Amino acid sequence: MNIPTLLTLVFLGVVWLWWYGYWNYHGRKLHSEDGYIPPAPGCRATKAMATTSYIGRFLLAGSCTIIGRENLATVKDQRVIFLPSHVDEADWSLVFPELGRPSRYMASRDQLTGIRKRLAAFTGALAVDNTKRKSRGGALEAAIEAMVKDGQRAALTIFMQGMLVRDNVISVDDFKPGAVRIGKAVVERSGDSTVAYVPMAVAYVQDETVGGLRRYFNELGAKVARRGLMVNNVGAVLVIGEPILVASLPDDDIEAKAVLVAAIEECSNRAKDVAAEKLEERKAKQRTKS
Repeated sequence: MNIPTLLTLVFLGVVWLWWYGYWNYHGRKLHSEDGYIPPAPGCRATKAMATTSYIGRFLLAGSCTIIGRENLATVKDQRVIFLPSHVDEADWSLVFPELGRPSRYMASRDQLTGIRKRLAAFTGALAVDNTKRKSRGGALEAAIEAMVKDGQRAALTIFMQGMLVRDNVISVDDFKPGAVRIGKAVVERSGDSTVAYVPMAVAYVQDETVGGLRRYFNELGAKVARRGLMVNNVGAVLVIGEPILVASLPDDDIEAKAVLVAAIEECSNRAKDVAAEKLEERKAKQRTKS
């Protein structure tokens, strides 16, 4: 091994150790401290998130149909809170590649173990322990502060249901009011009247007869994602709704939440309709081949 190659390897090793140590520090703080705000996600974090999401989409969901992508362009220079429905562990792989911008997100603290807490810090996550009121309050305050501090193009992704709803039935009782409080507080503290929500919803094309390579990948994904993964996904649909200005919502938080849930439900109904159409098209092709 010549000297230039050796020096290059040493340099890369030093860079790796610095990167690991830096994000290990922020990962530990994120895991242990209520309300901790890691550095804002940058270009590299966004690209890493998009790359892993595309891989996850291929393995866990299949081909994805996107409806309403143009709605993202209308808020590209505004503070935005993205509000997708939460159906499956694979939802993240549908949502994050389409955002086209860095976005923080809320993550359950019990999921931030091992290397995941470092990766969560690297991608700008905000941790919350839903079993502790103090942690929920800290996460709420951290989200508000981060949205103000990160500037005019700050973004935050929140699964308002706070849990997987596998039957994909939208019920207002399943949705937490935190997103409403965050949006209103961000408007007040930043003085930015253009802060907007973007409702989103996902639905999966599921075929009980799926086989071949897709079955192999889905079964592999089931082991990776642990329990409950829909192993018969052969496609997915993501519907992106029209933005809703925070300033346009009713003053009452409950009424404001109802407006957001209605918008998510509208997206969900369309996503489920398109998924059903995709499944019928698939079955029609199978009948034609047979």
